Order: sequence, then structure tokens, then C-alpha cells
Amino acid sequence: MIKLLNVMSGSMEIKYDVKVVTDCESLNVDMINEAEIFMPLTTKNERLNSEIRKRVWNLALLKRKCLSLRLHNIVWGMERGK
Repeated sequence: MIKLLNVMSGSMEIKYDVKVVTDCESLNVDMINEAEIFMPLTTKNERLNSEIRKRVWNLALLKRKCLSLRLHNIVWGMERGK
């Protein structure tokens, strides 16, 4: 979560940029309504990853929110430190 200061609107309101990693079934579903950006959970199972990406894509469309496909996971897989 990133705290953003909205100075452009002339006010000093603080807005939070909430990114949620989810599978739309069990992981972080309680945070879905707070999210500004959805990111699909990634696993070691490519077929499952594809299904999760589709569910999260549809969720982002439904909620009219942003989607991040977590490209580092697509490029590097589960390898850490990249």
C-alpha cells in the first residue's frame, strides 16, 4: 500500500493506493472492495495461473479498477530476486 498526497486538486487529502494480490476465491477476497489495482496470484502451476489471471481480469473489469499482470512473474517465473 502506498500513501499518496493529492496536491493537484488543491486539497491536502491523503489517498491510499491499495494493490491486492488475489485468486478471487480465497486469497485477500476481504480486501477486494478496498483495491485500486488487482494482481493475480501466481503459483507453480501454469494452467492454474492462467485461470486465476482470467478471473482477476474479469474482476478488474467488473469493478472498473486497474490490473497488473505482474510481468516479472510471467518473465522470470517463481525465481526470487529478479
